[in-house]
Amino acid sequence: MKKILNTFFIIHFSFFIFPAVAAPDPNPIPRINVFSTSTDWEAITGLRLSQYDVTFTPDPALVGQKGLELYVMDGFPCYGQSDRTQIWFGPNNKTNGAISVICLYIPKTITFAWRNADRDALQDTTTGILECPTKDGNSFEIDMRKCTKGKDWKEYR
Repeated sequence: MKKILNTFFIIHFSFFIFPAVAAPDPNPIPRINVFSTSTDWEAITGLRLSQYDVTFTPDPALVGQKGLELYVMDGFPCYGQSDRTQIWFGPNNKTNGAISVICLYIPKTITFAWRNADRDALQDTTTGILECPTKDGNSFEIDMRKCTKGKDWKEYR
């Protein structure tokens, strides 16, 4: 009898407490999961990943009077190394960092998000796509004078 009363008390008590805790949120926030397949590229292609430091020949026309900020855009066969995906070029050929990519091979082109900004400007929305050919050979060199500006982000809407 004691066991039945204990069970009844627990069930009866849970109807008053748990609905408040377990009630669904009337305004749920959608969650977006970012899933990257980049860690599987070696397994699915049979090719080996290698790290490349990207070297640049700046283009004064792209850099402008403020400076040029670039962010590497992940895409087969390369993705950016987590702490080296951004670089800023100043009008006086100064820079504040480096870009390093992990690739299965050196692609013919690589894509960046870009914006013109001062060196100490806070990270902000970029302007659009910049597609740059890589130099032929076994190094990852980019002559920015050969880069092509793609669409601005607002044109993708």
